[in-house]
Amino acid sequence: MSGFQDSIANEIAQGTRVLDLGCGNGALMERLIQTKSVTAYGIDIDPNNILTCLNKGLNVIEHDINTGLDLFSPNTFDMVIFSQTLQEIKDPVATIDAILTIANTCIISFPNFAFLPNRIQAILGRTPQSASLPHTWFESPNIRFLSIHDFKQFCHRQGIELVKPLPLFNTPWLNAIVPHCLDNLVAPRGRFVIRRQA
Repeated sequence: MSGFQDSIANEIAQGTRVLDLGCGNGALMERLIQTKSVTAYGIDIDPNNILTCLNKGLNVIEHDINTGLDLFSPNTFDMVIFSQTLQEIKDPVATIDAILTIANTCIISFPNFAFLPNRIQAILGRTPQSASLPHTWFESPNIRFLSIHDFKQFCHRQGIELVKPLPLFNTPWLNAIVPHCLDNLVAPRGRFVIRRQA
């Protein structure tokens, strides 16, 4: 995911206040602290990830995002990073509304279930499994199955501004030749910067 980390880093100014939802082992927070001098906090539900982050000296909270984000006041952060977690959320409307209350802007990514290889697997009668959907159907934490097209429609309905798409791929040469108008078909993940409309 280093290519995606690069695109995230490019969107974040020096000294920004950042919240990483579903921060995992803290690798992204660690990078942003080192390269952008951000003030970073992470949230994760996995105790092993929490321990890893604490051992790195990172600010992290063990918390289930599905129970809400009331532990933060409005505008506590400048940027929220919400990566590869949206498909696991029980109430996406409430969660994204809360995110855009505690920060002006959010970088969001999610698996694109309409990605062409996923479509082919579904046509062949299999539950899609890929690098962006690594789990078998009986192990998967996913409860939402959205496409890039679905997410764009969701933002339009909810009055959320799609500020910009981020690179479709981790490989620079692919980004150079594949137009964004084909994203719903060819991109394994949706990647956007969003914010609440004024």
